[in-house]
Amino acid sequence: MLIPLCLGLALAVLWGGATRAADTQGEPVVAQPHPILGDLRVRQAIAHCTDKDGLVAAAYPDLTPAERAELIIDSFIPPTSWAYSPPTTTYEYSPTLAGDLLDDAGWIWPVGEDYRMKDRRELAVSLKTTDAQLRIDLVNAYTTQLAACGIRLIGLNLPASYWFGWDRETGLYRRDYSIAEYAWMSNVDEPGYYSLYGCEAIPSPVNSWDHDYQNFMGWCNPDAEAALLIADDTTLPQDERKAYYAQLTEYLTQDVPSIPLFLRDVTTDTATWEHFDFNLEIFSSWTEIISDSSNVLSFQDFYGNSGWIEVPPGALITPTEVNDLMYSPLAATFGGAPEGWRELAPFRLTMFTRGVPQETYIFSQPITLTIPYSMSYQLGLVEETVSLYVWENGTWQFAVNTCPVDDRYSLHDTQNDLYIVRVCHLSEFSLAGEVNDFTFLPMAVK
Repeated sequence: MLIPLCLGLALAVLWGGATRAADTQGEPVVAQPHPILGDLRVRQAIAHCTDKDGLVAAAYPDLTPAERAELIIDSFIPPTSWAYSPPTTTYEYSPTLAGDLLDDAGWIWPVGEDYRMKDRRELAVSLKTTDAQLRIDLVNAYTTQLAACGIRLIGLNLPASYWFGWDRETGLYRRDYSIAEYAWMSNVDEPGYYSLYGCEAIPSPVNSWDHDYQNFMGWCNPDAEAALLIADDTTLPQDERKAYYAQLTEYLTQDVPSIPLFLRDVTTDTATWEHFDFNLEIFSSWTEIISDSSNVLSFQDFYGNSGWIEVPPGALITPTEVNDLMYSPLAATFGGAPEGWRELAPFRLTMFTRGVPQETYIFSQPITLTIPYSMSYQLGLVEETVSLYVWENGTWQFAVNTCPVDDRYSLHDTQNDLYIVRVCHLSEFSLAGEVNDFTFLPMAVK
């Protein structure tokens, strides 16, 4: 059994139309390949950019070089386990080799630019981390390492309770990241990794985010899975199983869905080890926004409900740059619903300028969101109270108030189960409504 530790750190990036709510709910949204990390060459390059010794030094500055070397690992199986075999594929720390891979993938480092570019967009990946000082130090070191390869790393410091999930509704368990670094605690004698690497162990809306599934990377290699099933068979002799664990290790090293880093603690029975995970898939919808055109971004939430966002001409504050708008469905927002209310179809809107996600983005004129909410009755909400809220300054506020008074507009279409509203800047949003205060009286049958 694998247990994620709360002292972990995370490095974190469908279209359709709708008319009536009855027509908006379809199949759960299907994941799409990650636009950057879906390329094996990029993941291999990041592996070559990862100086594990430097990361250990950042985490444990008092260790000697020899002590640091003892902690570095090259496999998801600790060297103390009978199941361990060193992988034949390795990734030495080499920004030069990384550069060759990124050049081949089309990420060129133009003269005068701080980072590599493709299609006028920087090679940028987001970073999520807990707010522990050790994690901040580790991420700072990794930011410098990736910058030497022309990769921009962007960090967010989040409470561990949010990253590891309020009731597993947020962060890691909803695969809300691009690259994740955290600790697993595993059994040395029986690694038992199907829940982490099996094809059927990928959490998604299709399987209702089953909490027994921990393949947060979305990695599926049928050959690796076949080896894993034999390796996990405890009725077989250990020497036979070890050969299949070696195969699994090799597939993992070749595909690079994850990078083992270093051990934190080893006992007779367990090992705690740090690693990077790449999220190979995303559930987001995105489109490039053209400054002098009318733009529409269609999206699906986790339940398969379809809505759309309209961005009018002249709304961009960065019209000379390439701008992409991304809708990311969420299961819960950072702040949770207002007291006595319940969240419904929360989401995050992010503007990427030159490929770099903006912490906030204020439009020159309002954009219009059309949001379906066909789950409201099942959730027991008072429909007339449903409104769109925005999370800002540590509180929930009406989203319509993000615009100047003269530009404010909202329409609650209860007949079609749609909420239409203008907003003027981006953040995390959620429809929310008052919970029905039902009173159930006892019934006596004579």
